[in-house]
Amino acid sequence: VFWFGVTAQIMLLTAIAGPLSYVANATSWPLQDQSLLWIDRALGADPQRIAAFFNDHSWIVRYLKVAYSFIKWPLLGIPIILTMGSRFFRLQQFVLTLSVALAVTIVLSAFVPAIGTYYGLGLSPGEQFPRIDSTNYAAQLRDIYALRDGSLRQLDVLRLAGIVSFPSFHTASAVLYVWALWPIRALRPVSIALNGWMVAATPLIGAHYIIDLIGGGGVAVGSIILVKHVLSSAPADSQGRAEWEPAMQNAERVSDPTRVTS
Repeated sequence: VFWFGVTAQIMLLTAIAGPLSYVANATSWPLQDQSLLWIDRALGADPQRIAAFFNDHSWIVRYLKVAYSFIKWPLLGIPIILTMGSRFFRLQQFVLTLSVALAVTIVLSAFVPAIGTYYGLGLSPGEQFPRIDSTNYAAQLRDIYALRDGSLRQLDVLRLAGIVSFPSFHTASAVLYVWALWPIRALRPVSIALNGWMVAATPLIGAHYIIDLIGGGGVAVGSIILVKHVLSSAPADSQGRAEWEPAMQNAERVSDPTRVTS
């Protein structure tokens, strides 16, 4: 029941969030690429140098492209893993936190719209960096231009691109995935490695600024703190337990064969 319920929630959430990101970018707020590029350079992270390095080491790019596409698989795997581990409350926390992070990301993207590092640098990645796969950037460039000039007003849900630059939802997702699986000690190293790999791919494959990654991490941490605070403030019964605690404890007790009940 928990697994099917949460999977349905995640499917609905992602189906709504994609089109909403387009609606947010259709507000045509001034592009902030030059500001984001300035911040990156102030941090000592020049996107052009990063792209040039990987263009000269193209064998790494293939692995980074695989890592960038990793974002969708944990949305299917985490509900299964947490259900099998009887971590029902963490599963509900994860879905709520994911929802908050998506909402915050979409709102922020409306006020800090950007196309990506290559646009900020005024470069054509196919010409300057031919060994780097710029498919994701090209789709983002195409759709953002079409939104801003009014030519894109009918969305094909199956062809939506990831058009949010700041904050990076790939980075936010990576933090949330690690946090969701943290109670399962055996999976911590694998979760950290895979999600760290995805974050490493984000500046290059997603054409994200480094400040996008920092913003995405901040959104994830803030969402976790907010959800924990909201749930800890839930109305309590006469024994001081939150309203959801008895149901969760009963579900975990029934599902855990190692627990002995009288």
